[in-house]
Amino acid sequence: MVKTRIIATLLLSNKGIVKSYKFDRKRYIGDPINTLKIFNDQEAQEIVILDIDKYKDKNNLDFNFLKKITSECFCPLTYGGGIKTLDDAIEIFKCGFEKILFNKNLFINPELVKSLVSKTGSQSIVACIEYISATKKVFLYDDIPENFARFTLEDVCKYCESLGVGEILLQSRDKDGSFSGLDFDIYEEISKNITIPIILSGGCKDLEDIKKANFKKINGIAASSIFIFLSENKGVLINYPSKNEINRF
Repeated sequence: MVKTRIIATLLLSNKGIVKSYKFDRKRYIGDPINTLKIFNDQEAQEIVILDIDKYKDKNNLDFNFLKKITSECFCPLTYGGGIKTLDDAIEIFKCGFEKILFNKNLFINPELVKSLVSKTGSQSIVACIEYISATKKVFLYDDIPENFARFTLEDVCKYCESLGVGEILLQSRDKDGSFSGLDFDIYEEISKNITIPIILSGGCKDLEDIKKANFKKINGIAASSIFIFLSENKGVLINYPSKNEINRF
């Protein structure tokens, strides 16, 4: 039986690992290279690295820094943040990342997304869609074209599918860092009409949540807090389920 992919999400800010709460209140966690080493030693299946400053940073990407990160981890890595051109994206792959994640560019520069899909294939491109669980509405940044405001979450997922992306990461903003449980209801609703894999992110509270995702045959879950903190409201402890724990799902 195919098991749900268990993906650790790491947020970069000023070249350090941080953790947010509902996309706010960033807390410094530690050095990214040391953090990646620990996840590598614990045999993490996949890791997503998101530079949360780069969307507003006009400086170029620091590819040497990204190469240092990838040199310390040998599991599949996905990168998102600050990719402005096709050349940027190609250089990211050269740094050792297997996939690229797009968020705002899905809406403000869809031609970049489609060009990269054409050049590298759908399997290497992830669409990240932020939404609010309480309202089931898409979260759109101020500089995203107004015509998307009328789109439902399902509409946006279908739009991303039309761009040719290989999978969609559904990120709940109001569940971020909350330990309140994954949004299984939204998965049930969206997955009925989407043919590409969906990764569920936001609110994962424990291994039972992951077990439930596996039972529901969800392609993947992405989580941060449960892999960074000992437990809710506790200190930092980088951790990842062992192979024995995963095999018991």
